[in-house]
Amino acid sequence: MAIDFDAIRRDYPLETVVAKVVQLRRSGANKVACCPFHADKTPSLVLYKDQTYHCFGCGAHGDVLDFVAGTQRTSISGAIRYLTGGNAPVLDEIDQQRRAQEMRQREAAQAKHAQDAVQGARSRWQRALPVDGTDNAYLTRKNVAPYGCRREGDNLLVPIFDEQGLIASVQSIPPEAGGKKLFHAGAPVKGGTFTIGDAKDGPVVIAEGFATGATVQMATGHLVVIGFSKGALKRTAELAAKRYPGRAIVIAADVNGVDEAQAASDAVGGRVALPDLQGADGTDFNDQAGHYGLDDVAAVFAERSPLPLAVLSPADWHGKKPPEREWKVEGLVPNHQATLLTGAGAAGKSLVSQLLCTCAGMGVDFLGIRVDRCPTLYITCEDDNDELHRRQQAICDGLEMSLSATRGHVHLLSLYGEMGNELCTFDEKRTLVTAKRYREIVQTAIALGVRLIVLDNTSHMFTGNENARSEVAAFVNLANAMARDIDGAVIIVGFPNKAGDSYSGSTAWENQVRSRLFLETPKNEDGVVTDPDYRVLRNEKANYARKGTEIGFMWKNGTFVLPPKAEGGAPVGHQFSDQHAWYALTEIDRRWREGNPFSASHIASERFIGTWLQQRFKMSRAAASAQLKAWGAAEIIVSEQRNSNSKMMGLRVKKWPDQPCGSSAEVNR
Repeated sequence: MAIDFDAIRRDYPLETVVAKVVQLRRSGANKVACCPFHADKTPSLVLYKDQTYHCFGCGAHGDVLDFVAGTQRTSISGAIRYLTGGNAPVLDEIDQQRRAQEMRQREAAQAKHAQDAVQGARSRWQRALPVDGTDNAYLTRKNVAPYGCRREGDNLLVPIFDEQGLIASVQSIPPEAGGKKLFHAGAPVKGGTFTIGDAKDGPVVIAEGFATGATVQMATGHLVVIGFSKGALKRTAELAAKRYPGRAIVIAADVNGVDEAQAASDAVGGRVALPDLQGADGTDFNDQAGHYGLDDVAAVFAERSPLPLAVLSPADWHGKKPPEREWKVEGLVPNHQATLLTGAGAAGKSLVSQLLCTCAGMGVDFLGIRVDRCPTLYITCEDDNDELHRRQQAICDGLEMSLSATRGHVHLLSLYGEMGNELCTFDEKRTLVTAKRYREIVQTAIALGVRLIVLDNTSHMFTGNENARSEVAAFVNLANAMARDIDGAVIIVGFPNKAGDSYSGSTAWENQVRSRLFLETPKNEDGVVTDPDYRVLRNEKANYARKGTEIGFMWKNGTFVLPPKAEGGAPVGHQFSDQHAWYALTEIDRRWREGNPFSASHIASERFIGTWLQQRFKMSRAAASAQLKAWGAAEIIVSEQRNSNSKMMGLRVKKWPDQPCGSSAEVNR
């Protein structure tokens, strides 16, 4: 039995399906949205009442099945399974015959309508009058030659030819600035072009509209093929490459159609030419000619060897404000990049990763650090669903939210016990080959709208040689590609090595990522863990932020929390709780061992311990001073010369007080 496509389109309305992917708004009789098939900043996707859509930016069009197939990166049959859950409606033989007859009748009516529309367009062209010189207001305003166009009243009439060289439609352009350009109703425009100039050699220029094409032809003498929209640039370029084999293809882009122009150029191995407006108003080459003349336009198209790579010119940024850097976690996890998170076993990497995903998904601070709210996906290869449940319950309890509140915001995936979790393999030439699991993760993330993925961990997902620099670099680049594809960020969870370095294997792990985080349970100078509940998350590499940023926090009731504070922000207890004291002493000890000790003198500015205590624990100056005096009197901390080779004086923990009670070393890795 055949699938009942009409029933699918009826039962799964296009508007309902599209609204789950992009935000819709009304525009006249239709709904519009930013197109999910290209980088669309202004709505160019239009939904029509006949249950079809069309993007005037990239040319994507179709019905609900085409939309699902495109967004889910699958086939039409895959789209049917996605919508119906595998239970697609079917037609019996009588229904099939009836539908086939209706289809033939519809197609015949549509063909007759299109044929009548083409004849109507041709009749308009025949009735139109020739343009004498530049007596048309539009041509005068644009300062271009008519190139065989005609006039219909005050409007300019531009012919649109099919592949056989016959007129298929016409475009009517009003004289006033901002007037609406109209194609003949019902006549096909797709695949239609208008060629101006007769150069037998040299490059072929592809342009969006008539004024741009005419300007370029007048400036360069090149053959110009006009496609009538930026969405048609790629198709027009491919047609020109077939029609004029061996000739270079140059795409004359408008400044608001660079992406479409680049796609067209990539399709035919051409190059993109951008108008050099030098800060002046305008968007295209006609505007450039109006400001600086035709010679200035000709200079842009001057013959040069096409570059095999898309090189940027800083001059193109003149007058433009650099975009703000985007973070998923402020100062720690940059957007559109892969971040490496490492830490020894039992440090709590999985717990902190799931907590981070929950905070980002729900838009709450991650241990006091601002996050960019977005849907998240935490993927583990080592914990089953029950463990994820236990951990998530503890996390939600700590954040004082219900599990139900996370629906649609936080997604968890256990691959525990499954085979084939590697994201890539390496062939005999050690070239990276993406694996099925990588494609499944990206497709799932895009379908859910996920913008932050945690991959836990490299032992399962990276099967290359961690000591081979090229393989590590290729894997990190693959993770960067994943971040780019989801328009978000990726965190890779890894391990330190046996020697104590904060990452294992090749230094490519350190060199390739733009940010690397390290989670540890601090130890004193004797290598003893002073508080099994205390953790430090430190940024050990930060290309885009200050290196050394760190967060101190505690394990409590199965999750991580900041050290407690009383009302007003003062530490719990008289001056310090036991937990606060151990935290502060651990930090003093770490700074001493790393060669950048705190100082007891306020003259030391950033190293002054009093300032740090006040800022970290919201203490008054008097309270911080009293605490330091108490520690000094008990000889818990002393001020000493750092070493014989340095005159730097610093604070060292001389003896440790009794370990605080109530600690628990049981932390999920």
